[in-house]
Amino acid sequence: MLNAAVKEQSLPSSRVLIVDDEVRICELVSEVADDLGYDYQICNQFEEFPKAYSQYCPDVVVLDLMMPGGDGLELLEFLKEEKSTAQIVLLSGVESKVLKSASMLAQSHNLRFLKGLRKPLSLDDLEDTLSEAQQLIMPLTPERLEDAIANQEIEVYYQPKVNLSAGVPGEITAFEALARWNHPVRGLIGPFHFIPMAEEHGLIGALTTNILDQVCAQIESWKEADFAPSIAVNFSPELLTDTDCVSALLDQIKKCDAPDSQIIFEVTETGMMQDSAETIKAYTKICLAGLSLSIDDFGTGSSSLVKLYRLPFSEMKIDRSFVMAMDHDEDAANIVRAIIGLAKNLNMTTCAEGVETQEVARKLAAMGCDVAQGFYFSKPVPADHALNLLKRQEFTTDFL
Repeated sequence: MLNAAVKEQSLPSSRVLIVDDEVRICELVSEVADDLGYDYQICNQFEEFPKAYSQYCPDVVVLDLMMPGGDGLELLEFLKEEKSTAQIVLLSGVESKVLKSASMLAQSHNLRFLKGLRKPLSLDDLEDTLSEAQQLIMPLTPERLEDAIANQEIEVYYQPKVNLSAGVPGEITAFEALARWNHPVRGLIGPFHFIPMAEEHGLIGALTTNILDQVCAQIESWKEADFAPSIAVNFSPELLTDTDCVSALLDQIKKCDAPDSQIIFEVTETGMMQDSAETIKAYTKICLAGLSLSIDDFGTGSSSLVKLYRLPFSEMKIDRSFVMAMDHDEDAANIVRAIIGLAKNLNMTTCAEGVETQEVARKLAAMGCDVAQGFYFSKPVPADHALNLLKRQEFTTDFL
């Protein structure tokens, strides 16, 4: 009898049919689909869709509402007649109300409508949507995640953190370590699809240990190449009340041949708000061990100024929702400016997440933001690619 891993490897990949006349959109969607482990097929011509759909039998259809020769509403009618079970993602550059009405039409046809995405596409939204579709096609389970941790299927990718003190484009001085599950069928799976599962089912300690093993090994490898960037590791609030686990993780880091200050633990703002004796003890142990603490997703919770003053955090990471909106929303820009000022007054550095344009990067530098990360500089990349970025101080913006 085949074991679960062999069975899974024998399953076909999920299939996505991309229907759009814009070559750049097709390339972007196909790249994301390929990264997520999909098979994909592109249909550029409206009249070719029925044949492509019937022959390819897709699990997901990414469909542009406006194409030469017809519109997406006619194709929705075709999918209705075919009693399609594919998940539908609608794309359009029209105003949001039109996209919403088309989405309602798809639902009224009893199609498996998933989401409507406006052009220009956000890479984050596109990746999240196709990941969600894949989760619906082939659900992940705690048992499978436990096996993945044991079988070394969890891989660490590195996203550069760029120092803005000398202006834009800045210099890569640090990375954030981000977990990816290299699923044998679904390909690379982002952390939002398995971290909550790990937290809920008691696997977050083993997962964090696995990630730290890889980070420590990477630090030693980069040291041989004469590079010593700091590396931020996400630290789940679920671990803060487990004193034994915190001690074990700190012992694990001590075995790494690197300065303690080279590793930063990132805790979400919500996690920072926990004020039990165990949590405060964990923060203190981490800082006594020489590590730094960073507040992740700052601005989305309800931080107390007293806690910001008393707890030993040294960095504030400004949530991407404010950063991504600041080029067209003055309120968002003012919030970012206020957070930077607050951090400076508390002798904390600031890191802006979700930087996707040069204009936003320049505004952040002018505001006095210390560090930035986001797709404008680079998406998360494998370790060898990260080393090349360090060596050349080049960014990977060509995929945008």
